[in-house]
Amino acid sequence: MSAVFPYKDGWAGYVWVVTPEGKKTREETHDKWLKLHDLASKGPVPTKHPTVAAYLTRWLAEVIEPNREPTDLCGL
Repeated sequence: MSAVFPYKDGWAGYVWVVTPEGKKTREETHDKWLKLHDLASKGPVPTKHPTVAAYLTRWLAEVIEPNREPTDLCGL
């Protein structure tokens, strides 16, 4: 679970993460938060998930284009 919301003069957010076992110690969570905070202070943090632009480009090419019916503009 995560959220992004307006905060002061910008934006803030939070992420709720659990392990497959559903447990994390406070120390583990805090250590990971510190590492993420350090990375974020240096610029955008890369993720394993594609950007919306990359996803839509792939979706259009692999899902829509092969299944699209031809457009007949001459019949207008």
